[in-house]
Amino acid sequence: MKDEETGNIAMILFALVPAVYGMSRQYGHKDYHIIAAITFNIYCLIKTDYFKDRKWTIWYGISVGLGLMIKNAFLAYFFMPFLYIALVSLIEKIESNRIINITIAICIGSLIAGWHYFRPIIIEKILYDGIKESDSIFKFESLRIMTIGLWEEILSPPIFIIFVIGLIFFIWKYNGRYKYIILLWFFVPWAIITFMPHRKKPEYGSGFIPAIALIGAMFISNIKKRNIKETVVIVLIIIGFVQYLDFSYKILNADLFNKLRLKYKQHYISYFNHNGCLMLLDFKQIQLILGLMNHLKNKYPNEKFSIISNSILDTFALESQILYHGMTYGKENKTILIFIGNINFIGDKFNEELKKIGLTTDEIFEIEQKYCLIDVFYLDENKNENTKVTLFGRKDKFPQFSQ
Repeated sequence: MKDEETGNIAMILFALVPAVYGMSRQYGHKDYHIIAAITFNIYCLIKTDYFKDRKWTIWYGISVGLGLMIKNAFLAYFFMPFLYIALVSLIEKIESNRIINITIAICIGSLIAGWHYFRPIIIEKILYDGIKESDSIFKFESLRIMTIGLWEEILSPPIFIIFVIGLIFFIWKYNGRYKYIILLWFFVPWAIITFMPHRKKPEYGSGFIPAIALIGAMFISNIKKRNIKETVVIVLIIIGFVQYLDFSYKILNADLFNKLRLKYKQHYISYFNHNGCLMLLDFKQIQLILGLMNHLKNKYPNEKFSIISNSILDTFALESQILYHGMTYGKENKTILIFIGNINFIGDKFNEELKKIGLTTDEIFEIEQKYCLIDVFYLDENKNENTKVTLFGRKDKFPQFSQ
């Protein structure tokens, strides 16, 4: 795209993006894994030199196949840059080598990913996923995800400002040969996410973070006066590092960035939502889950668990911990039911509360007939009823409690 300096600045910006280091420590989180796949894919596309280079065409086909096997959402990122380069290469000069290379790329990508994608159920999923769980496109909470949400949930204001200025520069001033690939890399998925009726989440935009970093870096590296350029980079590093410390470890004043917010009608527009799903590490909840895990490990290491919860405890994290420790979790043939929260086990209230959680009448009947109370554990030392965990064991496994 330009030079080594631009690449270095892009990597600095990328490393300072809160969503990047926030998601990186949440294993398997959302669309984070698309970042590497689409960056490799765009790089290979550029190296094909408009499908003149056979070696890089093969690598490009591999990158498409692997990217598609990571997640369906990869389609939104790679397809339009590919279509653009394919069309421009044929318009520029129709020759057999380019046609063969384009065909090779399509065939390799299809061989790797086609066995999964060329099925009616997956084609239907791709066509209709964007309109399921529908929500109003133009309500404020929907529109904010990919607008002000870019700084609130993903970039933070300093990098967002650099990106906006850089985008204006990139569109009006930059004349590189691969300009439109980068613009398509950002604008196509951004527009799809913004205007789809599906319920939106900030992590859907993970895949264009490298494009944002690159556009911002192109602007900074083109600043003529070196002292201004160095000052901009140094200020960004300082602010970005302070954000990193505050958002990650809370070792600074917790209100340092919280106070920087505006109110629009009933909505608050914040400096950055460091309690959002891309950043939050709830240390208190982690401690509660690990405390419960120690109890389960020590007393019931060989049982099969199932979780029933009406509390705010992250049951998915608890399931993951059970599996991580080599214990068994499942819906069928479970020997112990883990009831989390203040669930009353006396009389009709038991039935009512289980119905509220979503259990069917048959499931409740099975619990009453086949399971008995075997243990009570409190997540906190104060024995708050909302942190009560009650274990019900199968009567045939725990006959000593069956009465």
